[in-house]
Amino acid sequence: MADTIIFDGVDLSAYGVRVSNREALEIAKRSQSFAARPGRTGDALLDGTYVSSQDRTVGGTVPNITLTYQCSISTGAEEQLREIRDILGSRPGYRRIQDSIFPGEYRMGVWDGAFSPKASMGRRAANFEISFRCLPQRFLTSGEEPKYLLRSSGVIYVPTGADVSYGGTRVIQNPYRTTALPKIRIWPTDSSLPAHVTIDGAEITVSGAPYESVLVDCEAGICTGGGTGAACGAYVSITREGEISYDFPKLRPGTNTLTLGTGCKAVEVTPNWWRW
Repeated sequence: MADTIIFDGVDLSAYGVRVSNREALEIAKRSQSFAARPGRTGDALLDGTYVSSQDRTVGGTVPNITLTYQCSISTGAEEQLREIRDILGSRPGYRRIQDSIFPGEYRMGVWDGAFSPKASMGRRAANFEISFRCLPQRFLTSGEEPKYLLRSSGVIYVPTGADVSYGGTRVIQNPYRTTALPKIRIWPTDSSLPAHVTIDGAEITVSGAPYESVLVDCEAGICTGGGTGAACGAYVSITREGEISYDFPKLRPGTNTLTLGTGCKAVEVTPNWWRW
């Protein structure tokens, strides 16, 4: 069975695309700068890169990578290529890119716009490359599975077979060496009362939001209400040790504790696991 690409939810195999090759383990090169230290052995690292013993993440900057697929179409290439160009070109910005080579992961990338097919068989067949400029993370599909903590049964709808705990506290285990930035959906008990959730030592408080639930997207750094996409950051605050913080909660490698405070009946955490 030929390998395929799924671009922003569209399976390109439906347009005759067959993938013959892609790089197996694309890893971004970290941007680093060094300077000689007169009279001392070894160069100084200038870009602020560090390794934290607490969360085992690495600082500094990591640029995008280029992900290139070697592709072919065996029949009807002329019309199919027009369709593929339209699909790739009509969806600007970062989009989800998944393939059947590594089905358990996906990347977020932007089509680079290059498209130079080499036709054969009277333009019925073609070989070509599709390239994307991708964020360096390999996001894992397992990180899209929400984990729930409910104050009591029946307070919200939870999908059958979901990972559910009841009570005031649960542990979320991050099995990877990378620190994840989750999505956290909070259901207040009553919109007139503050709802409190603590994760990663950060207390999230939702006060007076006119929505059934509030989504805190730690990756994007935004808060939205009720599944509407409406911005509601004015109703959300984050504190650490009693002080206002602009550092969104994280899921660090190892054990992370999630706690329902007063005024909160349920929380859903989508961990967004990733690896280099």
